[in-house]
Amino acid sequence: MNKRADGGLTAIVIIVVILVFLGWLVNLSQRQCQSNKDCDRDFYCGSDFACHQIPIIERETTPVIVNRDFTGAAWVIALAIMVAAALFNIDKIAGVFRRKPKQQDRHDSDEVYTNFPVYYEKQGSK
Repeated sequence: MNKRADGGLTAIVIIVVILVFLGWLVNLSQRQCQSNKDCDRDFYCGSDFACHQIPIIERETTPVIVNRDFTGAAWVIALAIMVAAALFNIDKIAGVFRRKPKQQDRHDSDEVYTNFPVYYEKQGSK
């Protein structure tokens, strides 16, 4: 291997590292402040490392009263709940309006005994 080439490459790397370090030092020295302690009273140290005046926010003398009315929203939510309940029970609601077939009155003598799938009626004298 060529030892002179390795030495030249090492020198270039060292020079680049020194230049980067010097650039960092120059950037560090250009800063006006590092923290709020470095600035005057009523000033703060910003993210650009410069002192900025603290803005003064004045309050209004009369408070603003905001009236909020949620009646409309409550009606919409209540209506949505009722519609959802009706949709889940639509088969029960529709069953109320259907005609039910007339059931024949069964007498005690017309007893039906079930033994699925065969149905037996009580045998006897009528």
